[in-house]
Amino acid sequence: MFVSPRFAGVLLAACVTSTAALAAMTSSKASDNLDLTGGSFPGIPGALVGRGKHLELVPKLAQSWEQVEPTVWRFHLRPNVKFAGGEPFTADDVVYSYQRVIGEGSDLKGNLATEGCVAKITGLKNPSITGPARVFDSENDCMKAIMAKKIKPGDVVVIRYEGPKGGPGMQEMLAPTSALIGQGLGESVGLLTDGRFSGGTWGMVVGHVAPEAYVGGTIALVKEGDSITIDAKKRLLQLNVPSKELAARRKKWKAPRPRHTHGLLAKYRRLVSTASLGAITDLEA
Repeated sequence: MFVSPRFAGVLLAACVTSTAALAAMTSSKASDNLDLTGGSFPGIPGALVGRGKHLELVPKLAQSWEQVEPTVWRFHLRPNVKFAGGEPFTADDVVYSYQRVIGEGSDLKGNLATEGCVAKITGLKNPSITGPARVFDSENDCMKAIMAKKIKPGDVVVIRYEGPKGGPGMQEMLAPTSALIGQGLGESVGLLTDGRFSGGTWGMVVGHVAPEAYVGGTIALVKEGDSITIDAKKRLLQLNVPSKELAARRKKWKAPRPRHTHGLLAKYRRLVSTASLGAITDLEA
């Protein structure tokens, strides 16, 4: 289910018990034509209607409502509701259909991700970038470069050997992306990894690149300065290097020594599948 940012609050009111969370997230962009002053709404908790005019949008947009669970309410929208500019308001303005999702092109493929990957590009002004690769074989190495301000606008950062087997375990890359945003590079730098991202991550970021570097995926063949394209509109993640050159690099590539050779993490590394299959450990079961 994909919630429209425009009317996230209308839906959240039915499932959020925190007044503070509801107040923070209820949209303030609804129609000026609606009467938002006063009103009695029998059966609806005061937290939904008594904390400011925008919260009263919830019952004002609904012609009826019912409590279906202790913390869940079902609202039925009023007919013929319009935005201030006269545009009709429909259920699709509350919950987006798949076709309307901004990130519907987030599943990218290309020679860098033949099994696929996931891009978080929602809200970016330009969901594409082509630039020189800045290659790091661990998150820690990447963080050192970012904090030393060695990453410049137009760069495409590559963090590899952080996948299910290489990590092992796909640790999240929130720290590098947060540091880039802190330096004002969120819109101008691309970042891709065979690891994963936190839900709080924002920017031109691509995770879950598969096959991962540890098993010889193309991400393992990237060299510093190679041209890389991330294009969410074309659903493309491409290393702009001739196939013949990539084949030559692949012949020379060798898997690195595992970070853990015994214990639980070593067992996990041996059992875990590719990220494109969910990084599960019981594939043969």
